[in-house]
Amino acid sequence: MYGLILQALVQVGSPDGRAAQVTGIVLDAVSGRALAGATVSAPDAGRFDVTDLHGRYAFSSLPSGSLRLTVRYVGRHATEQRAIVPQSGTLEINVVLDPLPERLAAVEVRRFRDASSRFGADGRRMRVIAADDQRSNPLLAEPDLLRAVAGGEAVMAPEVPGGIHLRGGSSDQTAYTLDGVPVFNPYHVSDLMGAWNTDALQSARIDYEPTEVTALSGVMALATRPSGMRVAARGSASTTHARFTADGPLAFGNGAFLIGARTAFPAALAPDDDPTFVRGLSRDGIARIELATPFSGRLMALLTASQDRLGVSPVRPDLAQGTTADANSARWSSWAGSMQWRRAWRGDSLVTMIWRSGTSVQGNWGTSALTSFRQDDGVQMSLAHSARLAWRAGLRAERPRIRYEVSDSNASRWSNGSAAALWTAFGDASRQIGTAVGLRANVAVVAFRGRPYATSALRARWSISDRAGITGAYTRSHQFAQSVRNAESVVGNILPAELFVAAGVGGMPVASNEEVAFSADVVLRSGITANVSTYSRRMRGLVLVATVETAPFLRGPLTSGRARVSGASAELTMRRKHLLALARLGLQNVRYLSDTLSYVPGFGARFVFDGGVTVTPTSTTRLRLGLTAASGRRVTPAAGALEWESCNLKDRGCEFAGNPTSVPTLTGALRAPGYARVDIGIRQEVHIGIHDRAAEFAAFLTFSNVLNRFNVLTYTVSETGLTPIGMRPASPLVVGLDWRF
Repeated sequence: MYGLILQALVQVGSPDGRAAQVTGIVLDAVSGRALAGATVSAPDAGRFDVTDLHGRYAFSSLPSGSLRLTVRYVGRHATEQRAIVPQSGTLEINVVLDPLPERLAAVEVRRFRDASSRFGADGRRMRVIAADDQRSNPLLAEPDLLRAVAGGEAVMAPEVPGGIHLRGGSSDQTAYTLDGVPVFNPYHVSDLMGAWNTDALQSARIDYEPTEVTALSGVMALATRPSGMRVAARGSASTTHARFTADGPLAFGNGAFLIGARTAFPAALAPDDDPTFVRGLSRDGIARIELATPFSGRLMALLTASQDRLGVSPVRPDLAQGTTADANSARWSSWAGSMQWRRAWRGDSLVTMIWRSGTSVQGNWGTSALTSFRQDDGVQMSLAHSARLAWRAGLRAERPRIRYEVSDSNASRWSNGSAAALWTAFGDASRQIGTAVGLRANVAVVAFRGRPYATSALRARWSISDRAGITGAYTRSHQFAQSVRNAESVVGNILPAELFVAAGVGGMPVASNEEVAFSADVVLRSGITANVSTYSRRMRGLVLVATVETAPFLRGPLTSGRARVSGASAELTMRRKHLLALARLGLQNVRYLSDTLSYVPGFGARFVFDGGVTVTPTSTTRLRLGLTAASGRRVTPAAGALEWESCNLKDRGCEFAGNPTSVPTLTGALRAPGYARVDIGIRQEVHIGIHDRAAEFAAFLTFSNVLNRFNVLTYTVSETGLTPIGMRPASPLVVGLDWRF
């Protein structure tokens, strides 16, 4: 058994009056790998941090003198050390934790957290959520990391799958990564959304100011769950889907594994003789293997894939008049595979990664046939250094191969293809000035089709006190592929997959974004936090499909435009022993403009609100009450017959029939009534011990729209006028069981 190794390297600068900082990495004594999620605290200074994916922690603006440092991690011996903090400079303390071989009694730790905005010492703002905390989220019927971030600056369409709209941006302006690997089209059909098995994930965060990833609005970065020292399993079976996950150590190579799979039932309860129900399949899988390598490195191989297929009737049964027609259908899939090698030493870390990610979409809708394909091959190397001036630098090379083709029964055909490479050099640096000011700068230069494009983000944070701070940021970014899905079409509510077209081909421009944002956060008292933010954006070179297209996807030449966005948000979170309360309010002013039309998109509601309460009256019972509301919604009417019912158990599934088309001249022209939905839920858990293992079983139920409010999805337009299409009625939404062992 290895002993505790404590290495402290003191780098003392001249006594210039600047406060010192303490940084370091927490490592596993057996494998040498960095431990993500270890808790590091300095109780005498009232400071607390959790190690990131590279095992790093940092405390800035510490007073000089004696410091007591405590490090804890599940399955490892905790350690407490004392050090002397200099007046300035950096004290580096790297800690190696021994395994904990003693058998521990089962201990239930209950806590409440939610997706809340957090700020680093340099002012970088991100929304973070832990996967294990979703069972306490009052707004979720079942765990879903994509839905869990909704509220404030992150807007999502209610009741239907689709993308995340960050600060008024379209869904294709949000990029997704899994352990740093890009993933495309992570959406499922039916009432599910995120195309990942949540039990296989540890956390998700939204970074509004990405560096190396080219995305106009931000990046949602997900991390897989660390494998434990013993084989563990968890799963769930409900009226929407079933999932299973297992993880544990490998018998060779000092390694670990993680596997997970999920399948959904879009029409499990639907009657076989009713063609209006959405039918198909949704499934996903994930696998990860980690091995120790020479030179104290860690090698990780990751594979993930998802697949969806749906079929719907092209005509309403009451209008079919005895005729038959081929079903409208679509199928999409996404996949990603990578190899990563990491090594951490002292205050530095080196990460090398290669990957292949892709997505494929095929469909037949009305008289049109669609094929969309994207596959990115890439390699990236980055080096990070933790010191008084912390920095990271790297190189990234990507070769996206993108093809889009659509044909019509009248022999018309339109296609767009590209295989141009992107070469990116990126870097970021942060510096603490005194005890109150933190600065950070991100810079990336992308070479694309022989031309450089600069992305930059500058941030400054003033810590007014230990409980309050103000942040300002300026960001300029670019995006080199956009989606030509008609996001304003009602069909997009069952077909959320993005259809990518590369810039520089067929008139597709390189999209650009310029943004200014300010934020303020405050700890009102223990367990109560609040923050407010405001932002203003100007975007150019955007593809505006809805202004020229009646179909769910583009069938002809491109048209581009621009957008003006401004907004503000406020968040309040209260955590108590038996209570979690959260509220997120967003105010938006979103307008997209082409040469011929100006409109507010469907996601540009003027006000959005998400909030609720979770109460635990006993240690094994959770009661949830959630409210989702929006006003100032704009919708694009649909022409033609449409049969629609949102997913719910009362109506035995989801219904969609007809072949509705959009009306380009009426894009965003109709004002929908205010949206409001109240959901309630209950979760009852049972905890038992089996030999030396602790097991948990739980039953859960959610009832949606308990006030039975008639919410409008859109309108159909005909010779007789406008007909509103309603959304989910008062109904049970999901019933299920889950377990952990």
